[in-house]
Amino acid sequence: MILYPKIDTLYRRLNNFNVNVFNFTRKEFSIISEWTLTEKIDGTNIRIGLNPDGTIELGGKTDNAQIPASLVTFFNELDKDAIRNAFKQDEEGNYPNVTIFGEGYGPKIQNGGKYRDDASIIVFDVVVDGIWWLSRDNVHDVACKIGLDSVPMIYNNIMWYPRSESDLHDIIDTSIVAYWNNKDSIRPEGIVARPDPMVYYADGRPIMWKLKFSDFNKGRDI
Repeated sequence: MILYPKIDTLYRRLNNFNVNVFNFTRKEFSIISEWTLTEKIDGTNIRIGLNPDGTIELGGKTDNAQIPASLVTFFNELDKDAIRNAFKQDEEGNYPNVTIFGEGYGPKIQNGGKYRDDASIIVFDVVVDGIWWLSRDNVHDVACKIGLDSVPMIYNNIMWYPRSESDLHDIIDTSIVAYWNNKDSIRPEGIVARPDPMVYYADGRPIMWKLKFSDFNKGRDI
């Protein structure tokens, strides 16, 4: 399985670790005029891998990352045939090499207990053969086929940048994912943005940025 690339924060940081809203971390962010926004979930990175021989494996953010026991149990109970059937075999019966990226969340997993009362995995990206990043609609389709949620889209083709905590509240005031799980008025962690269709850096990584509510009020000195 491939590793998920680092997502840059939209803005560079000041000495107190708050963001400087007049200084993007990447020049590409100023060139792209429209962004699709999804909710950022506070949990732990999880990878589900489908290998060409049909075997399925579970991984964390890195190959050596420890995975919470509750997520291992959740993975063990997933319908593995549904994962295989979500992708076509070639003429020789081989599956594509697929990495499904998700956020493991729930009680005692970072702050994931605020979203739901049990452990789960929510899908945010699917990469085929290490290079093909599926579109948002196709990511949602794969998630549905394997019995998982996908991160909710908040806006499609937004043309302005949030520059304050108030702006973030205007975009997403309460967590959609928490609402799905009957938990109302839960503050979200933040947002993740990308162009639609995807645009890539020269090294093949997709161009994305993130912004959290805490980026505006860290208040720490170095």
